[in-house]
Amino acid sequence: SSVGQIGYILLALGACVALIPSGDDRLLALAAIAFCGGLLHAINHGIFKGLLFFSAGSLYQATGTQDLNKMGGLWKYMPVTGFAVLIASFGIAGVPLLNGFVSKWSIYVATIQGSTSAKYLAVCAIIAILTSAMTLAMYIKFFGVAFLSRQSTVVKQQAAKQGNLEVGMTQQLPQLIMALLCIVI
Repeated sequence: SSVGQIGYILLALGACVALIPSGDDRLLALAAIAFCGGLLHAINHGIFKGLLFFSAGSLYQATGTQDLNKMGGLWKYMPVTGFAVLIASFGIAGVPLLNGFVSKWSIYVATIQGSTSAKYLAVCAIIAILTSAMTLAMYIKFFGVAFLSRQSTVVKQQAAKQGNLEVGMTQQLPQLIMALLCIVI
């Protein structure tokens, strides 16, 4: 996933390098859009990936395991973390109305429209779009297994011990702020 996200930034920079030497004002504008999209994507990546790491820490604290196969049915016990994971998953995949979509769309537009000048940009854009689809599938699986599947034995045991598995407000607040940033941006 990180390799894919870094690929978007490199694609934006590649579009800039391909389009700037042309001297055409239209292509210079597309290069600027690609550059701004790449910068925004670097910021977005820090937000949604940070949110996913915070959420992973919450899941570990609640279940005592890093094994996704031993998690399941956490939505009932961790709705705030579940919401954060869902927003971050959609954000990293570039689902419309979230921050990842804005930056990825800028890069797609610049590369596809700039492909009239540099033909390879269209191929790069198609690869980037397919990468987004695979990222969405991967994170939906993660969300589904951890939160929506049937309750695992580990979750049942932890819930019997602790009752509510949701982390404290000091951990929820950063998750909610970052989820809000994913929506606002």
